[in-house]
Amino acid sequence: MANKNDNTISPVAAGVAGAVIGAGVAIAGAVALKDEKTRKKVKDAISDVKDKGSEYVENMQDQAANKKDELTDEAQDKKEEIKDEAERQVKSA
Repeated sequence: MANKNDNTISPVAAGVAGAVIGAGVAIAGAVALKDEKTRKKVKDAISDVKDKGSEYVENMQDQAANKKDELTDEAQDKKEEIKDEAERQVKSA
């Protein structure tokens, strides 16, 4: 019936990842003030984190949309089954 999607991330793992990323960004921000080379590295790292975060959000939106479509299809199928059964019951009565 329900298949677990192996591409999902638990809320706890997402929270821990967010905390680690946030701490990394804070530390990187402090170090970035040292020199231009470091600032460039930090800028690149932050850009990478931003891209990965955006990708994660898009992935979650896609999964939600897919699940919505799946549930809508299942509900429609059940509705049709109930309607067909009701019609059979009326005809046999």
